[in-house]
Amino acid sequence: MESVQTQILQLQEKIAGFGKENLEEMLHAVALGVRLVAGRERVRIYLEDLTRGALSCAYASGPFASQIMETPFPIISPDSMVSTIFISRSPSEHNPSDGEGPSLDRAFADRFGIGYSYLIPLTSLGNSLGVVSVDCEDAADRIDLLAGTLLCDFVGTVGEKLDLARKYHQQLLLARRVEEYKKREAAGFMVRSAVRLIDHLSLAAVLVPVIGRNGEETMGILASHSEDPVLKAQFDALGEIALEKGTSLISRYMDNGAVISDERLLKPLYFPDLTAQRLQKRAITEQMALRSLYVVPRYEPDTRKVICLVNYFTHETYRFTDFEMGLLQTHAEMVEKWGFSRPMRRWWRGSFGKSAANIWRSRSWRKSANCSGSRAKGFSRSSQRSSRWQPS
Repeated sequence: MESVQTQILQLQEKIAGFGKENLEEMLHAVALGVRLVAGRERVRIYLEDLTRGALSCAYASGPFASQIMETPFPIISPDSMVSTIFISRSPSEHNPSDGEGPSLDRAFADRFGIGYSYLIPLTSLGNSLGVVSVDCEDAADRIDLLAGTLLCDFVGTVGEKLDLARKYHQQLLLARRVEEYKKREAAGFMVRSAVRLIDHLSLAAVLVPVIGRNGEETMGILASHSEDPVLKAQFDALGEIALEKGTSLISRYMDNGAVISDERLLKPLYFPDLTAQRLQKRAITEQMALRSLYVVPRYEPDTRKVICLVNYFTHETYRFTDFEMGLLQTHAEMVEKWGFSRPMRRWWRGSFGKSAANIWRSRSWRKSANCSGSRAKGFSRSSQRSSRWQPS
């Protein structure tokens, strides 16, 4: 047991040297110490997660580890031993095979083949932080008294460092989620304004690179809008758009990492008739009866990595005028600058004046400019170049 104690001391020193940014490394070190003392391979570590309102599994080892990490427990619930240990801050054994345990634990144990668990509270300065569980497939394979004492002692020494790292990690996660919410709200506002900009537009959507369920990069729908709620629902049902070559219309112009590979996408693309194109989900697209598409890319100039694609659809075959295309390009630029960088209130006002928001929403302005049909009167190519509406 002396060699194990030496290793535990080394792990405690290692954990003490970690910074708040090293939550994952701390969790691996804690789990290693638990396995050393318990002599068992299956370990779960739950941390209080206020961003989800649950006890989230931050670490799992052994069989079904990935599925276990996707299964949280309530913070307060009499139907879960994890929740009970979190509230009571007292270690306990649990044998789900006896059929008398909490209902959530019985279902969990049946699903993941757990016959016995030894649960230890994680605390920091007297406050509950999480729960560590040592699991065994065999209900008779129990943790003895000495191992249980050593486990509690070891886990009790790492709580404060883990708590600091947990709070830092969750603050970053919350900040990302808030930023994502802001992006989605900004993009939603802008696509709503787009549909009202030009009469022929039936639907507008903002696509952004995301990591798909299979771990590969795809294009996800950040926001979409149509005056027809059924059409919007049908479009949103398309889900993620694959980037593997030949799988979708946009995959012709981008590689698997959402980097523009075809120089034609460095400028806006116009597809006069979508029915003539190879589409990922043709049946749904035909059901929506979308015909023409104008795609405005926004990307990093140095790497060609796509920031977003702003798509403008019409129901009938329609050729956008030069003036209308200029409007849509400026609109897409605003989507990027407002939704994917710092708040753009100053940019909005500086570029378009104090009444810009009203101008964008104003059908009377659009009609007075006569740009909802053929080329707007009085707007030649030269006048467009000098117009404040011309995109940079």
